[in-house]
Amino acid sequence: MVSTPPRRRRLHYPLRTRIDQLILSGNEITDETRKASLEGDGLEKPNGIGIWETSTQLISGAWTAVNATLSTLAAGVVFGTTAEQAVTDNAGADEGAFRAFSGAASVEYTCSGWVTGSGTIVISLWDDISGFRDSGVITLTSTPTRISVTATTGVSSVTFRVYFRTDVQQAITFQIDGEQVEAQSLMTPYIVSGTRSASRIRIPTVSELFSEIQGWAVFRYVLQWANTDTVHSGNEVEVGQWRDDANNQIRVRYDLSNNRWEIGRQSSAGIREAVINDTFSLGATKTILVKWNASSLSISVDGRTFGENFGSPPHIPVLATTVFEVGTHNAGVALHLDGDWFWSAFGRGIPVLADSVMFSKIANTAKLRVVDFQNLQCTAVVNARDTYFERLAV
Repeated sequence: MVSTPPRRRRLHYPLRTRIDQLILSGNEITDETRKASLEGDGLEKPNGIGIWETSTQLISGAWTAVNATLSTLAAGVVFGTTAEQAVTDNAGADEGAFRAFSGAASVEYTCSGWVTGSGTIVISLWDDISGFRDSGVITLTSTPTRISVTATTGVSSVTFRVYFRTDVQQAITFQIDGEQVEAQSLMTPYIVSGTRSASRIRIPTVSELFSEIQGWAVFRYVLQWANTDTVHSGNEVEVGQWRDDANNQIRVRYDLSNNRWEIGRQSSAGIREAVINDTFSLGATKTILVKWNASSLSISVDGRTFGENFGSPPHIPVLATTVFEVGTHNAGVALHLDGDWFWSAFGRGIPVLADSVMFSKIANTAKLRVVDFQNLQCTAVVNARDTYFERLAV
């Protein structure tokens, strides 16, 4: 009888990891902001970290009724404890309420607010030269829904209002909360009053994540804009960057003018870029995986085939900056993501298409660990809503 040798046990040695803290500006929309329920994006928690450009609340006037009876009550509330309620007179269309705002002629504004109730309404920007500019018709429900309209005020206009009003004659009751007017091309999170400064999120000690020659990064975002929107003057939106200056950097972005995601590596001698075309609607979830080595750059979005660049020379910079910027450009001053960051992972291995597919299937609420991606030489994972991250101990 032939004896069978005993099976050798495979030992799994856990990775040694440590917990580090993200460097936040304090202006991000976090679950703590949502828990306070005084201002923010109105989303349920848990959710991602909102990374937003600066904005100012411009509403200055009290509510004024238009063929309606107004009251303040605890219904339809998104922020604070009360909302404004309008009961229409049913004497004709255009019934509801308005608030004045501090504006100027020939400026683009976005008006927004959360509404509940029954019937149909529009939100309108009004000025004394151009009159009403309406949103599409909104059918009200018992669930608070944010609505908006973006328009440019008339030349020489001096009086400015935001209206919530019926589109046709009807006897309805509806509530309004979180109303806002801002000099933006898109709506940003609600501000009670004054100005919200821009977000800035940094990951410290970037040299432990990857190098200029070899690395990979993946980002999970929910974008609060569509590729057809005018964001940052129609220029670009930053995904992340490791940057000394405009001529020495590794950066990932969405190019709005060409409708494509890009990874660029740049030294003083020149730049190489890999791109992948993509279009999407407001609220789209995007998983962006980039990788680079001594001779190439690659980018995959939502598990799609990599866009690649094998150009020579590779233009590899030598970077002195010690932090990686997430969702902002040039030390947090421009090109903000204007959306929510859920998680990221970083490493020094070589991801393949199957890895991009795998990342795209991970849910927004997942809790990532370094050990989950050990085969990719993962160096750190960020579960963004926690504001801290797990890093491979060195």
